[in-house]
Amino acid sequence: MNDEWLLREKALLHFKNQELETAINIYKQLTLKLSDEYYIWQELASCIVSNNSLKIGILSKALSLQKNEDFLGDIRLDLAKTLIEENLLENALVELEAYRNHRKIKGWKLSLLFDKLYKNVSLVKLNIKNNQELYKRYILFAENFAYADIEWKEFVLVDKWNDDKGKERLNFTDGKTIEFAISKNRFEVLRQLELGQIFKFKLHKQEIKKEVENTYSWMNKKIVIEYKYIPLVAEKTEKKHWEILEDTLAIVDYINTDKNIIHAITTENKEVFFPQIKPELQIGDFVTAKSYIKKVKDEDRVDLRSIQKVSKDAVISNFPTEIAVVDGVNQQKQLFHFVISSKLQGIIKYADTDLRPKEGSFIKISFVTKIGKDKKPRVKVLNIESTEEINIKLKKEIVGLLEVKYKYFENDKDFCDFDGNIKPDFAFIDNYYIPKYLLEKHGIVQNCDVTAKVIFTGEKWKVMELQKI
Repeated sequence: MNDEWLLREKALLHFKNQELETAINIYKQLTLKLSDEYYIWQELASCIVSNNSLKIGILSKALSLQKNEDFLGDIRLDLAKTLIEENLLENALVELEAYRNHRKIKGWKLSLLFDKLYKNVSLVKLNIKNNQELYKRYILFAENFAYADIEWKEFVLVDKWNDDKGKERLNFTDGKTIEFAISKNRFEVLRQLELGQIFKFKLHKQEIKKEVENTYSWMNKKIVIEYKYIPLVAEKTEKKHWEILEDTLAIVDYINTDKNIIHAITTENKEVFFPQIKPELQIGDFVTAKSYIKKVKDEDRVDLRSIQKVSKDAVISNFPTEIAVVDGVNQQKQLFHFVISSKLQGIIKYADTDLRPKEGSFIKISFVTKIGKDKKPRVKVLNIESTEEINIKLKKEIVGLLEVKYKYFENDKDFCDFDGNIKPDFAFIDNYYIPKYLLEKHGIVQNCDVTAKVIFTGEKWKVMELQKI
């Protein structure tokens, strides 16, 4: 606040020296930082000497901000004088009557300026009760002047609630980085509104410096900078509800029936939570929604609005799709294992698909992932189909010398080569391990040149086919 007071003193000094343009520029800065302080607008009005419409607007702004009539006497007189110059005599009389009535209640003397101004309107017939409509009309001039250099930005109303004092508060967001909460009575345009409505605001970005404890107690406190967004003016837009938020697709992963809360995963693999909707969703259902980033403490969460169920066929192409390799088939358990990468793999049960792939087959998988309790990603398969496409990162052919290996019977950790017809226990092609069953399948008992097909199992390469050269 000290910086603002120094800036104000500077503006007052320029005004005293009749350096009006300089004073106006400083006051325009102050209307951003002290936008709710009536005296800033009153002092700014004093700098306006050749634009009565603007001056009326600025004085009207000052009146709208200060509810204690004790402080409004000079403002009403200045406004009445300007209204008379614009031949708005009935409006001027309203201001003068308000001034006189309050002075009478307080037992205060009327100023000489009042007497002078009143002579211009004493014969005017008063048909209006107040100047509220005039204020609304002219305040726009003041705000457009003060905030001319600030761009309009669009925000959507995402939440309404009552604070501890029972006053209704409104939450707005641009969907990405800016969110703020204000009173419903902050702007006239907010009096009647619905969730999802799009408004445009001019905002002041206020920098706030805070001292926080350092990592180590013996170190000095560190300064962190946060930002607060202060809405200055607001207007309605004609845009459809929720329109400015990003479109999002998700699949229902789990339903907390006790709390009636849906757990879903988006196409960006973000976990989202929202209340059950009508008609009720089931696990495996797909939804379309509008999404925005919501800050909860120090965490950014994705929140959904305008949620609707959609068919799988309509949206499945929007989910991540990869070519995977089948690296294992278990007929007894009626399932097969697939690998997408070193971090992404999983199993598919026969009951969930008509496909019966063989080891080494490629399949196309649409999926989402979520983080398990072990902090590792888990693949949730949404769709699976056979494919002619290949992924050379998962399956390849190698050529080289196969070297057979044997084990000492007394110590199965030691390796040794033998001449003769003893059947080898395993073999290597460079660093690729060949199990005994593959050697027996191809009748290999000694070193030889081979070609081999290998598949990636998520951790290492597995030889699945051999052929002597």
